[in-house]
Amino acid sequence: MTTGQTSSAAPGSPIRIKSLAPSRGRPRRLGGFFRWAGFVFTLLALALLGLWAFGRIVSDRWTYSQYVAWIPSWLLILPALILIVLGIPARGRRSGGRPSRVFRGAHSLAALLGLAASLHLGFVELRLHRFLSASPGAGSPSLRIMHWNLVAPDAATASGAYTDVAAVLGPPPDVYFLTTAQSRATMEEWAATLTGYDLAYEPPFAIYSRFPILYAELLPMFMNRPGGPTEIDAPGAAPSSGSASPDAVDPALARPARNWLRRVWNRYGPSIGLPYRRFPQGEIGYVMPVTLDTTAVLGRPITVWFIDLPSDPFIFRWELARFAQARIAEFKTQTNPRTGTPLLPDADLILGDTNIPRGSASLGLITAAAGPGFEHAFDQAGRGLVATWPRAWPALHIDHAFVAPWLRAAGYWVGEPPVSDHLFQIIDIEKR
Repeated sequence: MTTGQTSSAAPGSPIRIKSLAPSRGRPRRLGGFFRWAGFVFTLLALALLGLWAFGRIVSDRWTYSQYVAWIPSWLLILPALILIVLGIPARGRRSGGRPSRVFRGAHSLAALLGLAASLHLGFVELRLHRFLSASPGAGSPSLRIMHWNLVAPDAATASGAYTDVAAVLGPPPDVYFLTTAQSRATMEEWAATLTGYDLAYEPPFAIYSRFPILYAELLPMFMNRPGGPTEIDAPGAAPSSGSASPDAVDPALARPARNWLRRVWNRYGPSIGLPYRRFPQGEIGYVMPVTLDTTAVLGRPITVWFIDLPSDPFIFRWELARFAQARIAEFKTQTNPRTGTPLLPDADLILGDTNIPRGSASLGLITAAAGPGFEHAFDQAGRGLVATWPRAWPALHIDHAFVAPWLRAAGYWVGEPPVSDHLFQIIDIEKR
């Protein structure tokens, strides 16, 4: 040591040399930011998956849970999977050297739920495994049925041939079930394009069948009667004392919401392909038993319950289905004074526009009214991302077909028509 230099180190102690390497504080701060961002993404994924699980489990059994249940599964699951990938940094190590148990546990839970939801979506809701097997209905189905709701402004005066509409999905149907607001003259114009078909027309239903129609009777459900689910209360009045359900949406809340929805829908909807529409109140609902002499192909006649239920988005679907179930039970005990036969014969097939998405718990109330063992035709033979409304952006599967245990659906498809806001459904039916 040269003269004039001093050292603060004690004799014999090691000399500490200050590192000249650049500080690593910034990378550590960035690592912490990404871990926290990953944790936030993970929580968002858990929130979406929790919302999906709530909708699938609770379904539409309560008033406001129905709006959660109506959200298409893919609209919740796909963003959740993306968020789970973005949340991977949450599993990184902290500055202390160990990963956070909370962060890592949350991400593991999200990943497991995401996997379970994806499997459910793929194999239960979309039936993707059927793409690996033979095409459903590849044999010779005994009976082909088309159902189509064409109650829409652009369909009011539409004319042409129903066979042309259905041709995109193969051979012409044996029976057409149509919900329509068209005039009888228009119906007969359409009928003129069909050779060998009988017509039963009871507005709002029309049936064209190449099998003899043995019985057809339109039965209004009158859901708008006092105490019914679509009863209209006077403006400013409290819900009627006879309201069918204490869970019904309060008219004082539904009325301004309906007006807002109508304004927004009709202002911006047409620009994305959605037609102008009303959001009607006081719809009454219908069921029409139609007995067809299908002995030649199925060994016996079949009775189809052709149904149409209210579309008001502010109506509690569980209560609506419960009311329909009760009315169907009433009809089954009554006798038709014209024919002396049961007013509502036992069903072999239930189809129509329920305005209730597939998978909803309330649909079980309707099929239970017909007896045990009814299955959705899509569950037996459908596959893929199937929805019937709205036509411009199909998101909800609200047009359905349920088959009795002695029958099976050999094929199920939906097709896009040139008019109306609903896609049509084609069902191939055969005897088990």
